[in-house]
Amino acid sequence: MNKKDFAIIMSVLLFEMRIENLTQTGVAYKEQYISNEYATKILNNEDHNAAIVERIRLSVLEEVTKNPNKYKKDSEGKYLYSKDAYHHAYLIDDYIGEQYLKDYPEYINVLVCDKCGSDNVQSKAWVNPNKNNEFVDTISKEEEDNWCNDCDQYVSLSNKKVNQGAKVIGYQVVSMVDVDIHPSMDTCYSVYNLDKANEMVNDRNIDGEWELLTIWDDDIKKPILMSKE
Repeated sequence: MNKKDFAIIMSVLLFEMRIENLTQTGVAYKEQYISNEYATKILNNEDHNAAIVERIRLSVLEEVTKNPNKYKKDSEGKYLYSKDAYHHAYLIDDYIGEQYLKDYPEYINVLVCDKCGSDNVQSKAWVNPNKNNEFVDTISKEEEDNWCNDCDQYVSLSNKKVNQGAKVIGYQVVSMVDVDIHPSMDTCYSVYNLDKANEMVNDRNIDGEWELLTIWDDDIKKPILMSKE
């Protein structure tokens, strides 16, 4: 089988292998114990199951694309199951944990880039060299002292209140001038990886000024996570 078919088969297999334990033991997620009753509730929902299987499929596909030699092949060149693939099954635990934090939210403040909304940022800071570089304070709030790793530029930062389980799921490319999406995006629900999004931003064949927009998991009700393939 090719890598796409392999990813589909593995996603179902790993899902089935993992759920039996979770419905008996519950889930440990971010230093919290989530009961087997809650895990069972999530796993009894067909929409959740489909979302979990898709997440595993994309993870397996990404790995086999980046590291094609990680999995053995038979004499016909078809990919074979390896016990090393089981780590993808723990995506089920993460998914259940994320749903739990949505149902029972605990909010925290994070600093995000004012241009794209990402929390993947850095700030220049004062540290105490005689106390193992203990953090003292940030240097300033000015753009030249803060950097966004996703925008790849100096930016100002602002506080954003998020559920502690919230995470960035991908990116879109938009025009802040006329509130439109990039012509290369499939739909307004489509979410891309950073490399693909930056490719759109830097596409000089498309007129207009396009900017990166970070998408958190609660920004779009039913996001479409675009495959790298």
